Amino acid sequence: MKRLVVPGKHMGGNWEVQCFPRNKHEKDYFTQIIADGFKEVVRIENLLTDFKPSPFMKINDFAGEKPVKVDQEIFDIVTQSLQISNETKGLFDISYASVGHYWRQCRKKGILPDEKTVKDLSELIDYRKIEMDSKNQTIFLPHPFMRIGLGGIGKGYAVDRLFDYLRKKGMVNFMVNGSGDIRVHSLASAPRKWKVGIRNPFNPDPSVKCGLLCIDNGAVATSGDYINTIKIEDKNYHHIISPNDGHSSQGIVSSTVWTENAIEADTLATSLMLMDIGEALTYSNVRGLFSLLIDENGKVHLSRKAMQVMTRNHLSEEPVCEWH
Repeated sequence: MKRLVVPGKHMGGNWEVQCFPRNKHEKDYFTQIIADGFKEVVRIENLLTDFKPSPFMKINDFAGEKPVKVDQEIFDIVTQSLQISNETKGLFDISYASVGHYWRQCRKKGILPDEKTVKDLSELIDYRKIEMDSKNQTIFLPHPFMRIGLGGIGKGYAVDRLFDYLRKKGMVNFMVNGSGDIRVHSLASAPRKWKVGIRNPFNPDPSVKCGLLCIDNGAVATSGDYINTIKIEDKNYHHIISPNDGHSSQGIVSSTVWTENAIEADTLATSLMLMDIGEALTYSNVRGLFSLLIDENGKVHLSRKAMQVMTRNHLSEEPVCEWH
């Protein structure tokens, strides 16, 4: 049978699952379980979105007023987010939304935000201020203008949930692509690796790639300065907000991470965007990350692990990475 590709539209982007059914019966079965899996993605989106009313948004709605009792799933993912904040020393911080929501409004209007407002809201970015009560399962934001958002982790979480569901249902040799957050599975007997394109951050056409990663298992995520952007006076303003000053990150224009699961790849790719090249490489090397970074001059920087893996595979018939 040919490759089966089942598309979907979720979380504001294009999703798809690819696999290779062996016969018509398996094709029909895979098509159905992928459709059922997408229902789980819809459930997660409706639970965790901060673009519209949702159970998660109630935390923001009652900021500065009272703790909000949430279900276990929301409590767990916020807890995990705070753990990642600790690991990245606050570079990954879901309270970025305190100023991120304001930037979102300005981008929609095509205007630059008021600098004083950015400064005032940036002072509310501090994951340590989020009050978690495990006994009562509540979350409280102590300031009325403080906000949290799961934009840097929610999609990776949904990709992992869909991946786990498909594995539980018996699917093998498949790819989940959640708007660029990708996780793949391959048996040892699989005839070839999955090819994951890395978008050229300097080309407005999202289909133009500057490289390919060839992987058999794990997850790949790329963060870039080309998503949700406005350009004013020849300067690009994008959605990845630095918790230090409330402005778009500068220096690194694209960061790609290949790791075990999509949550790690998603959050780490975002975190690396908020560092300078030296810091990002040092962090990657200390953590043992496979990371590929592209700076504003178009130069590609590889972590030590990326260099080791690429060197080890240099003479193989199917290299781990191809650059154009």
